[in-house]
Amino acid sequence: MNYSELTTYVDGVLPTTNVIYAIKVHGIFDYAKTRSVPVQTKPYPPLAEVIKNQSVFRLSNVSATAAGFWFPESFNGVDVVGYHLHLITDDYNAGGHLLDCIVKNATIE
Repeated sequence: MNYSELTTYVDGVLPTTNVIYAIKVHGIFDYAKTRSVPVQTKPYPPLAEVIKNQSVFRLSNVSATAAGFWFPESFNGVDVVGYHLHLITDDYNAGGHLLDCIVKNATIE
């Protein structure tokens, strides 16, 4: 599954769209695109400024876990609506905010 297929699948099994869900996906990621931002200090800049200095990583053929949350529309303005997932490889050597992926042999919880 690519990222869009993964989120569409999870959308289809959510019992309601009125609550927050914790999501965990473990599998073989043929491809994963992640990002990470530099360490921030006070006064903390807005996220729009922070991501201008982000690092983007392209991982291939890694066993990893993506974990995070799905937020309902009622959280608009509090957090980003929809999926917010982070990835960490099983060997803890790579990861970041998940932007895109192709995953196989996945277990979704």
